Amino acid sequence: MRCEDLDGTGTVKFKKMKFGISLLILSFISIAYGDEVSDNTVELKFYRLTKSLWVANNFQTTFSGIIAEGATNYCTSNPSACLMTSCCSTNFKEQDIKHTSGYPEDQEKDMIHRFYIQYPGGANLDPSASYNNQTVLTSSVVIAIVTATREQIHTDIGYWITGADKEFYGIPPDDLSNSIIIPIAFVVLLAVIILAIVLHVWNKRREKAEKIQKKIEERKAAKKKAKVEPMQYHTPKDTDVPEVDKKINEKLYDQDSAARSMDSPRKSQGGASDADSAIRMDEGRNNFQMETQARKSLPPLSSEIDETSVHKKKEKKKKKKKHRSKQEGDDPTTEL
Repeated sequence: MRCEDLDGTGTVKFKKMKFGISLLILSFISIAYGDEVSDNTVELKFYRLTKSLWVANNFQTTFSGIIAEGATNYCTSNPSACLMTSCCSTNFKEQDIKHTSGYPEDQEKDMIHRFYIQYPGGANLDPSASYNNQTVLTSSVVIAIVTATREQIHTDIGYWITGADKEFYGIPPDDLSNSIIIPIAFVVLLAVIILAIVLHVWNKRREKAEKIQKKIEERKAAKKKAKVEPMQYHTPKDTDVPEVDKKINEKLYDQDSAARSMDSPRKSQGGASDADSAIRMDEGRNNFQMETQARKSLPPLSSEIDETSVHKKKEKKKKKKKHRSKQEGDDPTTEL
Protein backbone atom coordinates (compact mmCIF):
# COMPACT_ATOMS: atom_id res chain seq x y z
CA MET A 1 0.00 0.00 0.00
CA ARG A 2 1.44 3.39 -1.05
CA CYS A 3 1.11 6.47 1.12
CA GLU A 4 1.05 10.09 -0.17
CA ASP A 5 1.08 13.58 1.29
CA LEU A 6 -1.99 14.88 -0.50
CA ASP A 7 -2.37 18.39 1.05
CA GLY A 8 1.29 19.14 1.97
CA THR A 9 0.48 19.09 5.67
CA GLY A 10 2.05 15.73 6.28
CA THR A 11 -1.34 13.89 6.56
CA VAL A 12 -1.19 10.38 5.16
CA LYS A 13 -4.21 8.97 3.31
CA PHE A 14 -4.83 5.39 2.30
CA LYS A 15 -6.19 5.46 -1.23
CA LYS A 16 -7.60 1.96 -1.20
CA MET A 17 -9.23 2.01 2.21
CA LYS A 18 -12.52 3.31 0.89
CA PHE A 19 -12.63 0.67 -1.82
CA GLY A 20 -12.08 -2.14 0.69
CA ILE A 21 -14.89 -0.95 2.89
CA SER A 22 -17.22 -0.88 -0.09
CA LEU A 23 -16.35 -4.46 -0.97
CA LEU A 24 -16.97 -5.55 2.60
CA ILE A 25 -20.40 -3.95 2.62
CA LEU A 26 -21.31 -5.54 -0.67
CA SER A 27 -20.24 -8.96 0.57
CA PHE A 28 -22.42 -8.62 3.64
CA ILE A 29 -25.35 -7.54 1.48
CA SER A 30 -24.91 -10.53 -0.85
CA ILE A 31 -24.70 -12.93 2.09
CA ALA A 32 -27.86 -11.46 3.62
CA TYR A 33 -29.66 -11.64 0.27
CA GLY A 34 -28.58 -15.25 -0.20
CA ASP A 35 -29.92 -16.22 3.21
CA GLU A 36 -33.14 -14.37 2.50
CA VAL A 37 -33.61 -16.20 -0.80
CA SER A 38 -32.82 -19.64 0.63
CA ASP A 39 -35.14 -19.09 3.59
CA ASN A 40 -38.05 -18.13 1.34
CA THR A 41 -37.58 -20.58 -1.51
CA VAL A 42 -40.52 -22.99 -1.89
CA GLU A 43 -40.25 -26.55 -3.20
CA LEU A 44 -43.12 -27.86 -5.33
CA LYS A 45 -43.95 -31.44 -6.25
CA PHE A 46 -45.72 -32.09 -9.55
CA TYR A 47 -47.58 -35.42 -9.75
CA ARG A 48 -46.50 -37.66 -12.66
CA LEU A 49 -44.65 -34.84 -14.48
CA THR A 50 -41.08 -35.15 -15.85
CA LYS A 51 -38.37 -32.58 -16.51
CA SER A 52 -38.31 -33.44 -20.21
CA LEU A 53 -42.01 -32.64 -20.56
CA TRP A 54 -41.53 -29.45 -18.55
CA VAL A 55 -38.82 -28.21 -20.89
CA ALA A 56 -40.37 -29.50 -24.13
CA ASN A 57 -43.72 -27.80 -23.48
CA ASN A 58 -42.17 -24.59 -22.04
CA PHE A 59 -44.19 -25.05 -18.86
CA GLN A 60 -41.86 -22.72 -16.95
CA THR A 61 -43.14 -19.65 -18.81
CA THR A 62 -46.75 -20.71 -18.28
CA PHE A 63 -46.08 -21.42 -14.61
CA SER A 64 -44.32 -18.06 -14.06
CA GLY A 65 -47.18 -16.12 -15.66
CA ILE A 66 -49.81 -17.80 -13.48
CA ILE A 67 -47.76 -17.26 -10.28
CA ALA A 68 -47.07 -13.58 -11.13
CA GLU A 69 -50.77 -12.91 -11.67
CA GLY A 70 -51.62 -14.77 -8.47
CA ALA A 71 -49.03 -12.76 -6.49
CA THR A 72 -50.50 -9.47 -7.73
CA ASN A 73 -54.03 -10.53 -6.77
CA TYR A 74 -52.97 -11.89 -3.38
CA CYS A 75 -50.90 -8.84 -2.35
CA THR A 76 -53.64 -6.49 -3.54
CA SER A 77 -56.10 -8.24 -1.20
CA ASN A 78 -53.55 -8.77 1.63
CA PRO A 79 -50.89 -5.99 1.47
CA SER A 80 -49.93 -6.41 5.14
CA ALA A 81 -49.22 -10.11 4.61
CA CYS A 82 -46.90 -9.13 1.75
CA LEU A 83 -45.21 -6.52 4.04
CA MET A 84 -46.45 -3.69 1.80
CA THR A 85 -48.41 -0.53 2.50
CA SER A 86 -50.34 -0.94 -0.73
CA CYS A 87 -50.25 -2.98 -3.89
CA CYS A 88 -49.65 -2.74 -6.57
CA SER A 89 -48.49 0.34 -8.45
CA THR A 90 -46.31 -2.11 -10.35
CA ASN A 91 -47.65 -5.62 -10.88
CA PHE A 92 -45.59 -8.75 -10.42
CA LYS A 93 -44.16 -9.94 -13.73
CA GLU A 94 -42.78 -13.23 -15.03
CA GLN A 95 -39.20 -12.03 -14.45
CA ASP A 96 -40.02 -11.54 -10.76
CA ILE A 97 -40.57 -15.30 -10.45
CA LYS A 98 -37.07 -16.65 -9.84
CA HIS A 99 -36.26 -20.36 -10.36
CA THR A 100 -33.50 -22.06 -8.41
CA SER A 101 -30.56 -23.22 -10.47
CA GLY A 102 -30.54 -26.96 -11.18
CA TYR A 103 -34.29 -27.28 -11.02
CA PRO A 104 -36.67 -28.79 -11.98
CA GLU A 105 -35.47 -32.36 -11.41
CA ASP A 106 -37.12 -35.78 -11.60
CA GLN A 107 -37.84 -37.71 -8.40
CA GLU A 108 -39.09 -41.22 -9.07
CA LYS A 109 -42.35 -40.69 -11.01
CA ASP A 110 -42.80 -37.05 -9.96
CA MET A 111 -40.98 -33.76 -10.61
CA ILE A 112 -39.51 -31.36 -8.03
CA HIS A 113 -39.22 -27.63 -8.71
CA ARG A 114 -37.98 -24.75 -6.52
CA PHE A 115 -38.60 -21.02 -6.89
CA TYR A 116 -39.07 -17.75 -5.00
CA ILE A 117 -40.83 -14.43 -5.77
CA GLN A 118 -38.97 -11.13 -5.84
CA TYR A 119 -40.64 -7.78 -5.19
CA PRO A 120 -41.23 -5.78 -8.37
CA GLY A 121 -39.48 -2.45 -8.85
CA GLY A 122 -41.17 0.42 -7.04
CA ALA A 123 -42.98 -1.81 -4.54
CA ASN A 124 -44.38 0.09 -1.55
CA LEU A 125 -42.75 -1.83 1.30
CA ASP A 126 -43.96 -1.19 4.83
CA PRO A 127 -41.15 0.58 6.76
CA SER A 128 -42.61 -0.50 10.12
CA ALA A 129 -42.35 -4.19 9.23
CA SER A 130 -39.65 -6.25 10.87
CA TYR A 131 -38.28 -7.01 7.43
CA ASN A 132 -38.15 -3.46 6.13
CA ASN A 133 -35.24 -4.36 3.90
CA GLN A 134 -37.05 -7.40 2.48
CA THR A 135 -36.44 -8.08 -1.22
CA VAL A 136 -38.50 -11.29 -1.68
CA LEU A 137 -41.90 -12.48 -0.51
CA THR A 138 -41.91 -14.76 2.52
CA SER A 139 -42.32 -18.49 1.95
CA SER A 140 -45.68 -18.51 3.76
CA VAL A 141 -47.02 -15.94 1.28
CA VAL A 142 -45.60 -17.91 -1.67
CA ILE A 143 -47.34 -21.12 -0.44
CA ALA A 144 -50.62 -19.20 -0.09
CA ILE A 145 -50.25 -17.95 -3.69
CA VAL A 146 -49.54 -21.52 -4.92
CA THR A 147 -52.63 -22.80 -3.09
CA ALA A 148 -54.79 -20.09 -4.66
CA THR A 149 -53.48 -20.76 -8.20
CA ARG A 150 -53.22 -24.58 -8.01
CA GLU A 151 -56.42 -25.22 -9.97
CA GLN A 152 -55.38 -22.78 -12.70
CA ILE A 153 -51.92 -24.39 -12.97
CA HIS A 154 -53.54 -27.81 -13.41
CA THR A 155 -55.89 -26.43 -16.07
CA ASP A 156 -53.09 -24.82 -18.14
CA ILE A 157 -50.35 -27.42 -17.62
CA GLY A 158 -52.40 -30.58 -17.12
CA TYR A 159 -50.56 -31.79 -14.01
CA TRP A 160 -51.38 -31.43 -10.34
CA ILE A 161 -49.20 -29.90 -7.63
CA THR A 162 -49.45 -32.39 -4.74
CA GLY A 163 -47.12 -30.64 -2.28
CA ALA A 164 -45.59 -27.25 -1.43
CA ASP A 165 -42.85 -27.61 1.21
CA LYS A 166 -44.65 -29.23 4.16
CA GLU A 167 -48.09 -28.55 2.71
CA PHE A 168 -49.61 -31.72 1.20
CA TYR A 169 -52.60 -31.37 -1.11
CA GLY A 170 -53.14 -35.06 -1.77
CA ILE A 171 -53.25 -37.09 -4.95
CA PRO A 172 -56.30 -36.08 -6.97
CA PRO A 173 -58.32 -38.69 -8.87
CA ASP A 174 -58.07 -38.89 -12.59
CA ASP A 175 -60.74 -36.93 -14.47
CA LEU A 176 -61.54 -39.90 -16.68
CA SER A 177 -61.89 -42.10 -13.62
CA ASN A 178 -64.28 -39.57 -12.10
CA SER A 179 -66.42 -39.51 -15.23
CA ILE A 180 -66.69 -43.30 -15.09
CA ILE A 181 -66.78 -43.97 -11.35
CA ILE A 182 -69.39 -41.35 -10.42
CA PRO A 183 -72.14 -42.68 -12.75
CA ILE A 184 -71.34 -46.27 -11.76
CA ALA A 185 -71.52 -45.37 -8.07
CA PHE A 186 -74.86 -43.64 -8.63
CA VAL A 187 -76.29 -46.66 -10.47
CA VAL A 188 -75.03 -49.06 -7.77
CA LEU A 189 -76.53 -46.91 -5.01
CA LEU A 190 -79.86 -46.76 -6.83
CA ALA A 191 -79.81 -50.55 -7.33
CA VAL A 192 -79.10 -51.11 -3.62
CA ILE A 193 -82.02 -48.86 -2.65
CA ILE A 194 -84.41 -50.65 -5.03
CA LEU A 195 -83.21 -54.06 -3.80
CA ALA A 196 -83.73 -53.04 -0.18
CA ILE A 197 -87.30 -51.92 -0.93
CA VAL A 198 -88.09 -55.13 -2.84
CA LEU A 199 -86.70 -57.32 -0.05
CA HIS A 200 -88.69 -55.40 2.55
CA VAL A 201 -91.96 -55.81 0.63
CA TRP A 202 -91.25 -59.48 -0.07
CA ASN A 203 -90.51 -60.15 3.60
CA LYS A 204 -93.78 -58.53 4.66
CA ARG A 205 -95.75 -60.62 2.18
CA ARG A 206 -93.97 -63.81 3.27
CA GLU A 207 -94.79 -63.14 6.93
CA LYS A 208 -98.44 -62.51 6.03
CA ALA A 209 -98.64 -65.72 3.97
CA GLU A 210 -97.08 -67.72 6.82
CA LYS A 211 -99.65 -66.39 9.28
CA ILE A 212 -102.53 -67.29 6.94
CA GLN A 213 -101.11 -70.77 6.32
CA LYS A 214 -100.66 -71.32 10.05
CA LYS A 215 -104.29 -70.43 10.72
CA ILE A 216 -105.47 -72.80 7.97
CA GLU A 217 -103.38 -75.66 9.37
CA GLU A 218 -104.68 -75.04 12.89
CA ARG A 219 -108.28 -75.20 11.65
CA LYS A 220 -107.63 -78.41 9.71
CA ALA A 221 -105.95 -79.99 12.74
CA ALA A 222 -108.88 -79.04 14.97
CA LYS A 223 -111.42 -80.56 12.55
CA LYS A 224 -109.38 -83.72 12.15
CA LYS A 225 -109.02 -84.11 15.90
CA ALA A 226 -112.77 -83.71 16.41
CA LYS A 227 -113.49 -86.47 13.84
CA VAL A 228 -110.86 -89.00 14.88
CA GLU A 229 -110.95 -88.67 18.67
CA PRO A 230 -113.18 -91.48 20.15
CA MET A 231 -115.79 -91.00 22.88
CA GLN A 232 -114.38 -91.35 26.35
CA TYR A 233 -116.14 -93.96 28.49
CA HIS A 234 -115.73 -94.05 32.23
CA THR A 235 -114.89 -97.52 33.54
CA PRO A 236 -116.02 -97.69 37.15
CA LYS A 237 -113.98 -99.51 39.75
CA ASP A 238 -115.35 -102.38 41.83
CA THR A 239 -115.77 -100.10 44.80
CA ASP A 240 -117.36 -97.37 42.71
CA VAL A 241 -120.96 -98.62 42.65
CA PRO A 242 -123.42 -96.20 41.04
CA GLU A 243 -126.35 -95.00 43.05
CA VAL A 244 -128.75 -96.72 40.64
CA ASP A 245 -127.15 -100.12 41.32
CA LYS A 246 -127.55 -99.64 45.05
CA LYS A 247 -131.23 -98.91 44.66
CA ILE A 248 -131.71 -101.98 42.43
CA ASN A 249 -130.00 -104.23 44.97
CA GLU A 250 -132.12 -102.85 47.80
CA LYS A 251 -135.36 -103.44 45.88
CA LEU A 252 -134.37 -106.98 44.94
CA TYR A 253 -133.46 -107.76 48.53
CA ASP A 254 -136.76 -106.38 49.81
CA GLN A 255 -138.73 -108.46 47.29
CA ASP A 256 -136.83 -111.62 48.20
CA SER A 257 -137.47 -111.12 51.91
CA ALA A 258 -141.19 -110.52 51.22
CA ALA A 259 -141.40 -113.72 49.18
CA ARG A 260 -139.77 -115.74 51.95
CA SER A 261 -142.19 -114.35 54.54
CA MET A 262 -145.13 -115.41 52.36
CA ASP A 263 -143.83 -118.93 51.78
CA SER A 264 -142.98 -119.76 55.41
CA PRO A 265 -146.61 -119.83 56.79
CA ARG A 266 -147.75 -121.99 53.91
CA LYS A 267 -145.14 -124.54 54.76
CA SER A 268 -146.10 -124.45 58.44
CA GLN A 269 -149.81 -124.94 57.69
CA GLY A 270 -149.55 -127.64 55.11
CA GLY A 271 -146.76 -129.56 56.74
CA ALA A 272 -144.97 -130.05 53.46
CA SER A 273 -141.32 -130.91 53.57
CA ASP A 274 -138.45 -129.38 51.65
CA ALA A 275 -138.07 -132.63 49.76
CA ASP A 276 -141.29 -131.92 47.87
CA SER A 277 -140.21 -131.13 44.34
CA ALA A 278 -143.46 -129.37 43.46
CA ILE A 279 -142.97 -126.86 46.24
CA ARG A 280 -139.42 -126.18 45.14
CA MET A 281 -140.51 -125.67 41.53
CA ASP A 282 -143.23 -123.26 42.65
CA GLU A 283 -140.75 -121.33 44.75
CA GLY A 284 -138.28 -121.04 41.89
CA ARG A 285 -141.00 -120.00 39.50
CA ASN A 286 -142.38 -117.43 41.92
CA ASN A 287 -138.93 -116.04 42.56
CA PHE A 288 -138.23 -115.85 38.83
CA GLN A 289 -141.51 -114.04 38.20
CA MET A 290 -140.81 -111.58 40.98
CA GLU A 291 -137.34 -110.88 39.70
CA THR A 292 -138.54 -110.35 36.14
CA GLN A 293 -141.30 -108.02 37.36
CA ALA A 294 -138.77 -106.06 39.43
CA ARG A 295 -136.44 -105.81 36.51
CA LYS A 296 -139.23 -104.63 34.21
CA SER A 297 -140.31 -102.02 36.70
CA LEU A 298 -136.78 -100.70 37.18
CA PRO A 299 -135.19 -98.13 34.83
CA PRO A 300 -132.56 -99.38 32.38
CA LEU A 301 -128.97 -99.52 33.54
CA SER A 302 -126.59 -96.71 32.63
CA SER A 303 -124.56 -97.23 29.50
CA GLU A 304 -121.46 -96.42 31.45
CA ILE A 305 -121.50 -99.82 33.30
CA ASP A 306 -119.33 -102.25 31.45
CA GLU A 307 -119.77 -105.98 30.96
CA THR A 308 -117.35 -106.89 33.78
CA SER A 309 -119.42 -105.17 36.47
CA VAL A 310 -122.64 -106.75 35.17
CA HIS A 311 -121.08 -110.22 35.26
CA LYS A 312 -119.90 -109.70 38.84
CA LYS A 313 -123.37 -108.63 39.91
CA LYS A 314 -124.90 -111.78 38.44
CA GLU A 315 -122.38 -113.91 40.31
CA LYS A 316 -123.28 -112.13 43.56
CA LYS A 317 -126.99 -112.74 42.97
CA LYS A 318 -126.42 -116.46 42.40
CA LYS A 319 -124.43 -116.70 45.64
CA LYS A 320 -127.24 -114.94 47.53
CA LYS A 321 -129.82 -117.35 46.12
CA LYS A 322 -127.76 -120.36 47.17
CA HIS A 323 -127.30 -118.89 50.61
CA ARG A 324 -131.04 -118.27 50.98
CA SER A 325 -131.90 -121.74 49.78
CA LYS A 326 -129.59 -123.24 52.42
CA GLN A 327 -131.15 -121.10 55.13
CA GLU A 328 -134.64 -122.17 54.09
CA GLY A 329 -133.60 -125.82 54.18
CA ASP A 330 -132.38 -125.44 57.79
CA ASP A 331 -135.52 -123.54 58.97
CA PRO A 332 -137.25 -125.54 61.81
CA THR A 333 -140.72 -124.53 60.68
CA THR A 334 -140.23 -126.28 57.40
CA GLU A 335 -139.31 -129.52 59.17
CA LEU A 336 -142.60 -129.52 61.11
